[in-house]
Amino acid sequence: MRQAIAGGLVTLLLMLGCGVPAVSAGPTPDRSLPAQATPQVEVHLDTVVPSTLGPGRTWGVRGQVENLSDVTVQVEEVRLSTAFRALDTRVALGGWVSGDEDLNTPRLIASDELSGALEPGASQTFLIVVPADALKPPFAATSLPLRIEAMSGGNAVAQLRTVLPWYAGTSADRQLALSWVVPLTVPPVPDLLAEQGPARTQAWLDVVGEAAPARVWLDVLSEYAGTFVVDPALLVPVGAADIAEGADEELPLPESEDPASTAESPTPSAAPTDPGTSTADPSDADPTASQPALPDVDLPEDLTSLQQAEVTLQDGLGALGRDRLWWLPLSDPDVTALQAIGADAQLIQRLISAPLPPSALSADVLVERGRHDIAWPISPVLRDEELRALKDAWSDEDVATAMVPRSAFEDSTGVNSMAYGTRSLDGDNIALLGFDETMSQLIADMPSPDRDGAHIQLLLAHSLARYQRSPAAPGSLVLAPPRGSSLQEASVRDLAQAYEEAPWVEQVAAADLFDETGMLSLTGTPAVPEPGDSPLTGSQIERIEELWLTLEDLQTIVAPGGAAQQWGQIIQGLYSTRWRDNPEQWSLPLRDMESQVQDIVDGVQINPTTVNFLADEGLIQITVVNDLPIAVRNVQLELSPGNGRLRIIEQPPDITIGPESRATVQFRARAIAAGQVPVRATLSTPGGLAIGEEQEVSVQVRPTGIWIYWVLGAVAGVILILGLARALRPRPPSSASSAAR
Repeated sequence: MRQAIAGGLVTLLLMLGCGVPAVSAGPTPDRSLPAQATPQVEVHLDTVVPSTLGPGRTWGVRGQVENLSDVTVQVEEVRLSTAFRALDTRVALGGWVSGDEDLNTPRLIASDELSGALEPGASQTFLIVVPADALKPPFAATSLPLRIEAMSGGNAVAQLRTVLPWYAGTSADRQLALSWVVPLTVPPVPDLLAEQGPARTQAWLDVVGEAAPARVWLDVLSEYAGTFVVDPALLVPVGAADIAEGADEELPLPESEDPASTAESPTPSAAPTDPGTSTADPSDADPTASQPALPDVDLPEDLTSLQQAEVTLQDGLGALGRDRLWWLPLSDPDVTALQAIGADAQLIQRLISAPLPPSALSADVLVERGRHDIAWPISPVLRDEELRALKDAWSDEDVATAMVPRSAFEDSTGVNSMAYGTRSLDGDNIALLGFDETMSQLIADMPSPDRDGAHIQLLLAHSLARYQRSPAAPGSLVLAPPRGSSLQEASVRDLAQAYEEAPWVEQVAAADLFDETGMLSLTGTPAVPEPGDSPLTGSQIERIEELWLTLEDLQTIVAPGGAAQQWGQIIQGLYSTRWRDNPEQWSLPLRDMESQVQDIVDGVQINPTTVNFLADEGLIQITVVNDLPIAVRNVQLELSPGNGRLRIIEQPPDITIGPESRATVQFRARAIAAGQVPVRATLSTPGGLAIGEEQEVSVQVRPTGIWIYWVLGAVAGVILILGLARALRPRPPSSASSAAR
């Protein structure tokens, strides 16, 4: 296959008019430059085909020379040169590529002529085909240094140092087992929590859409036995908790209903609405949306573009077997950071065991598949105390394996050939799966596909050096790009295909590495690169938890769904590991929620008033105003007289008020003595959270007492006397009797 690819490249180059260049038989002087290209001119490597060389194989190199200066640069030629020096260790590879080890490369392999004048900002592609007999190193397997130079007037104006993996055999007797373990997590992007609209939709499509990192990793590496560690929050997009959502929902609270029963939330429907996607513009629906591969899932009839992207992602995950689908706790909580600052153990366990929010798609069914017993902590250094704390944190969800840097442990052989083993913690064992942090970081740093050739060659060379450490013994290697790594599909595919063609490598599922294990000891080696700082501190956790308690109280007075359904997931996300990559933006969703909470707390108020109470006992009315765009329920009004002239016989029942409405609330009181009584009126949730401002209602008390009966008696007597006087008064003669006389 490699020869077929190489032959295809040769044919392509000949069709483009690039003949096979002449090869120098003798040495050429070294023209060493710093490893970094000069600011004026840079050399980029697109590809080496085949990426692994061997006897009798024609091969080719394609790349670009780019002028980054503001003047024209003369570049007449690109030269390839090497030395028969074996770069068989990582130290040797790193020294050569970085420039710390300045090797001469006297063997000119081939060259390609360029047009000469390179205008400012312009680039020119070079294509070099190398005959099969041009390279005959005296090694069975190694990596050779390759220097690519841009020449002007016989001098090198720029160079690129890379490597040529060389393998003289056809296949290895015992191959190195290489496994991909890729985290698929939510990035720390503020627009993901924006209000419903094009910006938020596009932000989520950038996370789960066709060209999104999660889809690229999944689509490509699922073909190469890749294993995926998934944050369930990726499956249920959440946006800003807009309190206006659900404002038109009817409250099932008839006035005759017992107020005590209103504290219970209505039973959710069998197919709950996905809060992240259901409110998108219906015009964005895709009528061609397909049903998922997962069973027992009924999709909405019309899917939005974001919902369709979610279905496609979930189908891809659902097609994996259980051993290749691993689940992080919801929102990937930063357990290491929490433990480092002494966070409460119950808080950590709450975060680890948090359930997935309801979804109208297949997320609920999908999360039931896969493994939930694998942790991936972010630790600057791994010690037994960290492992014990990790086991304790997962007490309810027992953790069997922890993903850690490979440099954190060593096996009993001293060769460190295996990526998997067991660490004993006072008789309680935990398995460690060690990823190669150097190679994993190289993958994350890979440039665009037209410039990734040097990275691919170096990554191949690293695996060959790892294989040569113990070629006759079993060996394993895990590649785990850091969270948030984003590569274009062509780069991922080219690298995976290069490993597929490497004779010393076999790409296998990570679970296949669990078969061979031994006891491990920890090295105490710090992680490289050291993980970024977490924004979580003790004071910030207190701030989050205070907000969470407030939100829990507010959920008892607002309608279910809408904002209330999203509050929990947003709070969960504030504890996420993702914020190590963007700590500056961490406080934005927290401030937004605090502002929204304050809006709700201030949105229900008591209308101040003065009341005349002219009775011994009776009803007093107070008006409560709801300025919020949503209805509130179960609001409690408590009244407390400021002196003994008035007694509250019965506090008012719980209050339900529609959106942007007001309600008249009555309570029964008894007058004790005449005078003015200031009555303190407060609103609260059933849990006791004060809402609105405390108001003072002025009540003018005028109890009736016994004097009212004297007054009524006097009035009745006056009326009686007036009636008798009128009855006894002589009547004047009528006109009829006067006429008769």
